[in-house]
Amino acid sequence: MGHPKVTVLMSVYNGERFLREAIESILNQTYKCFEFLIINDGSTDRSREIILSYNDPRIRLADNKQNIGLTRSLNKGLGLAEGGYIARMDADDISMPERLEIQFEYMEANPNIGLVGSYYLIIDEDRKPINKLAQDNLPLNHKDLVKHHFRTHYVIGTCFYRKSIVDYVGMYDEDFRYTQDMDFLLRVSERFEIANLPRVLYKCTIWRNTITSKHGDLQRRYKYLAISKALLRKAEKVSETALDSCIFEKLFSGYYRVVAGYLRWRYRLDELTKKD
Repeated sequence: MGHPKVTVLMSVYNGERFLREAIESILNQTYKCFEFLIINDGSTDRSREIILSYNDPRIRLADNKQNIGLTRSLNKGLGLAEGGYIARMDADDISMPERLEIQFEYMEANPNIGLVGSYYLIIDEDRKPINKLAQDNLPLNHKDLVKHHFRTHYVIGTCFYRKSIVDYVGMYDEDFRYTQDMDFLLRVSERFEIANLPRVLYKCTIWRNTITSKHGDLQRRYKYLAISKALLRKAEKVSETALDSCIFEKLFSGYYRVVAGYLRWRYRLDELTKKD
């Protein structure tokens, strides 16, 4: 196969239900020069058996002796990855056959872009589409993405990025049990240009009980933590003269104002506005 140009990075924990579908959507890509790095995060179901059933040299299996969680597993994968690009993949999702080819060619032609995503379909456990919102409303260029991505459903499984950007933004933050990809995306967007491709290259599975589950509540909490940290980094770059309460709220109007209020309490941003 030679040295892979792309590492498809996927972590799986007890994901046997949709694992074959996810794996085969990668193995059947039109682009061939990749390694498929699968982190088996201490699964107790048939996940490992399913992975080993494929006799494909592009698959690299790394076993965790015990479950360490998605964030630490992703960081382990980044340390093992040999490709110059990282393509994220979730174990219950589907990549369209031309996904890697289109994203690889786009990144090769646009060296200023650090990360690219794409349009996607949302499907349920029965593999039926839930809605078409993602196909119609996603911003495409860096300016619009940065303006809207705090409230845009940017599916991380679509992300394809240069491995070299990790040297500048760091790996996945292990303080995040959930939404670690969103925190990573926000940090990337602060240092590099990001983009979306107006073509459906991914199918994302949304479980029907996610919104009402305790995990759904935790995911929302971690999402707001990621946003808060991003706003804090932005605030720290604003001159002291601009950081009075009035101007601060103008900087983060509307949706951001709510988060800014939380930030003031959580991170004591009023300390930044003190005058000597």
